[in-house]
Amino acid sequence: MTTIRELIDGLIEGASVLEEGLDAAFSVAVCNGDDLQFINRVDIGHWTRPADDGSLQERFMLLRAHLHPGEEAGELSRGVAADADQVLREWTGEPGSEPSGG
Repeated sequence: MTTIRELIDGLIEGASVLEEGLDAAFSVAVCNGDDLQFINRVDIGHWTRPADDGSLQERFMLLRAHLHPGEEAGELSRGVAADADQVLREWTGEPGSEPSGG
């Protein structure tokens, strides 16, 4: 798990190369190994995870992405090898692969 300090340090380092610095736009994207799914609505919150006996197991901060039914998530950025990966899945007969027609 990333610490709050690591996240803040990374944001400050990243902002230092942007013209707007700390006033630059911020976005969250989820990587599934092939593509990046950008999420338009994100907020900051905290989460408490109870143990089975009801005691406090863990509490931490989180970036909470909001993707609700009927809403658009945001831009989907396909990985550079996504098409090649699909062709390879088709050639190897990987379950769930469907011919791309190409």
